[in-house]
Amino acid sequence: MCNLNSLIQRLSTLLVFAILAENQCFAQRSLAIRGAKLETVSKAGTIEDGIILIRDGKIEAIGKEVKIPLAAQVIDAKGKTIMPGIVDPYYVVTVGRDAQSAGETRTIVIRGQTITVPGGSPSSLTSFTKISDSIDLDNIDWKAATRSGITTMQLVVSGYAQSVIVQPTVKSAQIINPDGKLLVSVTNSTQSLDLLRSGLRAPGSSAGGPPGTGSGPPSPGSGFGRPPGGVRPSPQPPSPQPPSPAPPGNPPVAANSSVPSAGPTPPVSPTQKLWTDVREGKSSLFVNLNNAAAILHCVNATKEIKQAKLVFIAAGSDLFEAIRDLDPKTHVAILPPRIDFVPNTRDRINIPKFLSEKEMPFAFSLSLGQSEFRVQLDTPLFAVSSLVYSGLSRQKAFEALTMMPAKLVGVDSEVGSLEVGKKANFLILDGDPFAATTSIQSVFVEGKQIYEN
Repeated sequence: MCNLNSLIQRLSTLLVFAILAENQCFAQRSLAIRGAKLETVSKAGTIEDGIILIRDGKIEAIGKEVKIPLAAQVIDAKGKTIMPGIVDPYYVVTVGRDAQSAGETRTIVIRGQTITVPGGSPSSLTSFTKISDSIDLDNIDWKAATRSGITTMQLVVSGYAQSVIVQPTVKSAQIINPDGKLLVSVTNSTQSLDLLRSGLRAPGSSAGGPPGTGSGPPSPGSGFGRPPGGVRPSPQPPSPQPPSPAPPGNPPVAANSSVPSAGPTPPVSPTQKLWTDVREGKSSLFVNLNNAAAILHCVNATKEIKQAKLVFIAAGSDLFEAIRDLDPKTHVAILPPRIDFVPNTRDRINIPKFLSEKEMPFAFSLSLGQSEFRVQLDTPLFAVSSLVYSGLSRQKAFEALTMMPAKLVGVDSEVGSLEVGKKANFLILDGDPFAATTSIQSVFVEGKQIYEN
C-alpha cells in the first residue's frame, strides 16, 4: 500500500511539472496585444480598442471580443496604433556581377530631383543573374529597412535578373522565396528594348524567341533574329517531308517505317520559363524605366502581348506624362511616395491621388528615393502623410504600403494585412500612422520583436 501511495505521489508530481512546462511553452508561443487601434487593411477595416492574439508566429484571432488565454504574454498598447508590416516591392541591392562596379552609379535628374541608381555598367542591363544564387544576406545592412517598418521586401538589382523575397530578422534577414519575379531595365537604348521585345516573342515565331540562356542578347546561330553585321545564314537543304496521310480505311504507317521523327524536345531554360510565364499572364514582369519616353517604348513593345502584366517602376512625373497610354487592367505602377512637379512647370501635384482617380493601381517603395529614405528613418511615413493630407485616401495609402505590393510580389496570402492565419508581421506606432510626427515604436516579424525605438 505504501508503495502504491508513493507511486501515485510521484505520478502526480510528474503531471504537475508537465502542466507547468506546457503552460510555459504556450506562454512563449502566445502573445496578446490589447487596447490598440488596429488598421487591418482588410474587410474588417479599422478596429478601435482591439485585441490581436498571436500564436506560433501567426495571427490566431483579431477583433474587439477576443478571449486571451491565461498563459499568454500580454502587451497593453492603449493609445497606440497597429498596422501591417510594410512591404517594399523594389528594394535595390548590389550582388554578384555588380560587385566589381559597386562604386559606379548612374545619376538621374528628374524635375530637379536627383536619383542615384547603383551600377553603371551597360552590360548589367542584359546580363542575367538570379539574385538568390549570389547574395550574401549577412553582408547587407538591414537597419534602415527595419527602422522604417519594412517587414517584407523584394530584393532587386538594376538590369536583368530574377528577384528574391526576404524578410528581416533581429540580426540579418532570411529568404522566404528564392524564385521571385523577372526584372528588366528599359531605357531609350536599342539594346535594352531588344531584350524586352525578344523575351516576349513566343518560341518558334518568325521574329525569334526568348533568350535561351539568359546571358544577354542572343548570339549568332541561336535562331534569334538576324546575326550581327546583317549577314544572313546560308540556306539549308530542305528537310525530308513525311508522306501524305493515308486515306480513311487504310492501315497506318508502321512504327519502324522510314518517316523521320521530330526528335526530342529541347529542354526549356530557366529564363525561357520566366518569359513564358510573363507571356501567359502567370507572372508579372517588373520593368525599371528612367523616363516617360522609355515607358511609351515599353508599352509599344508589349501591346501585342495581351496577357502580359507589367509593373512599371518610374518617377511620378513620368507616369503623369504617360498616363494616357497605360492600361489599368495590365499595368501597375511602383513609385516613391512624394509630391511631384507637373512636367515642365513648378506646379506641385499629388501623383498617387492622380493615379487613383484614373483607377490606375499603384504601390509605394519607400527605398526608391534613397535620400528621403535615409533622412526620414525616425518618421518613415512622413512623405505618405503629406500625400494623405493633400487628397490621397487613407485606404489607398495603406494599400499602397502593404496589400498592393504584397500582391505584386506574390506573398499576399501570408502578409499585407492583419487577418487570421497570416504571419504576425506588424508595426506598433505611437499615434496615427499618417500624422506628421508619428514614429514607429516596435516592429514584429512572425510574432517576434525585431526592433524597438
